[in-house]
Amino acid sequence: MAELTREQIEEKYDKNFQKFITGLEKLSKECGIAISACGCFDFYDLDGFKEVVYKRDSSSGDLDIVSIIDSDGEQMV
Repeated sequence: MAELTREQIEEKYDKNFQKFITGLEKLSKECGIAISACGCFDFYDLDGFKEVVYKRDSSSGDLDIVSIIDSDGEQMV
């Protein structure tokens, strides 16, 4: 597989981000929970994650990542 250029990476990242935002907006409407955060996208994988697990503590008001496995099967967190 050929290496992606910086421009191709940026385009793919933006496409993935827009898809994420669309899904998040739908989920927020369905669940009645909205998120406001700045500079919080610490992890990304252009090919998607195999697994993402969030901490399930509704009383904290936090959205914390417990673990992430990237598209290559590597543990990121």
